Amino acid sequence: MAVSYPGVSLQWYLDGVAIPNATDSIFTPTQSGIYSVIATTGSGCMMMCNSVNRVLSGVNNIENETSSLQVFPNPSAGNNIINVLLQNAKTGSNMIRVIDITGKMVKQIPIYVSSTNEHLLIDLGDLSKGIYSIQMNVSSKEIQSKIVLN
Repeated sequence: MAVSYPGVSLQWYLDGVAIPNATDSIFTPTQSGIYSVIATTGSGCMMMCNSVNRVLSGVNNIENETSSLQVFPNPSAGNNIINVLLQNAKTGSNMIRVIDITGKMVKQIPIYVSSTNEHLLIDLGDLSKGIYSIQMNVSSKEIQSKIVLN
């Protein structure tokens, strides 16, 4: 799970209880439950993200788990270098495709996924401002996420 709120402090929660030392922007659940994160600004304003009910089983079979692709910050921070978080992705060579709002593929980025939960930085600075879809095939299924480039 990932969150991007520049300039804030973060605290992850499991079933409403703060998880000790869970203050990074990326958090990997270790047990089933309802996860949430609170971001606190320097002035004390608190923002809570939507809670996520995460069910973990004892079976570690990537084919049966839902793969996901998250991009952040969204909208982009202006330099158009985005974070891509792959969860439950199959390891090995793959290709990220960037599709514009008309459905045209405008960029392909070859990647190597070394772990099932991979964090990548991708430079989209050569693309115009607009709305794009970031896509990738995992285990014969397409996963995607939208991104707004400023």
